[in-house]
Amino acid sequence: MKSKTILVMMFVLMLIVAGMSVYAGDGFCKGNGKLMQERFEKIAKELNLTDQQKQQLEEHRKKSMEENAAIHKEMMDKHDELRKELDKSDTNQANVDRIVKELKELHGKRLDSMVTRVQEMKKILTPEQFEKMNKSMEKRREEMKNQMMKKGVRGHHGPGMDFDMP
Repeated sequence: MKSKTILVMMFVLMLIVAGMSVYAGDGFCKGNGKLMQERFEKIAKELNLTDQQKQQLEEHRKKSMEENAAIHKEMMDKHDELRKELDKSDTNQANVDRIVKELKELHGKRLDSMVTRVQEMKKILTPEQFEKMNKSMEKRREEMKNQMMKKGVRGHHGPGMDFDMP
């Protein structure tokens, strides 16, 4: 139960951070800034956020985006490096193992960062706001999952890892 709660909180945080990053128009998440601003304002209204909370969330978002952008870039570079190594006719298993190990470490860093961000969000929001946000994001996640299932989306394997699973 605890691990499910942590995963849900991490997903919620990812949506919020991604949403706020698009809202602000910077970071590696590009999109319709006006739409994301409207979504943020809707969430802020639903949660009845104070001006101080909005400011704290904005500061939190900026810090998170800087950290995430660096980790994201490293991960993308390592995925490219792995793809190139695997594409070689004479693949060096030691290189593959090294790259995979580095990717696992980066995934661990990202997970640690996500957990830290959730804990920081709990400091900004009241317990009631945090619970309401979780419920709202869980509903949104289920809607997105259902949409993907209808479209037949089976998952994402990362850059350079485009292959179908049986």
